[in-house]
Amino acid sequence: MTFTGTQPSATDMDPSDDQSHEVLAGLREEFPCFRIWRERTCDRIRYVARSLHPGLNPHTVVTDDLDELRAALEPSRHAACARPQAARHIRADPRWPPPPPPRRRGILGWA
Repeated sequence: MTFTGTQPSATDMDPSDDQSHEVLAGLREEFPCFRIWRERTCDRIRYVARSLHPGLNPHTVVTDDLDELRAALEPSRHAACARPQAARHIRADPRWPPPPPPRRRGILGWA
């Protein structure tokens, strides 16, 4: 792959990119319990699927072949997967911040 500056040149664009995006969209619909994406590293393209739920196998699949990815995920196609839990940030807790500790009375009054 030839780079010009920090941007890939127009000749580096892969015409199969549009097709792989359509296939990835189909895989995401077929396997809703997995987060599926494409990674490009230097001159390699890898497809990654990661389970969204603990205990669902396979946990992670990394391959350069979409058919292999589909075959690896096939056993979990009909697995019951609960809704993904929303990420919880500490500040989402209504008890945050915690109340200050009670003030104690010292020898000379309130400390």
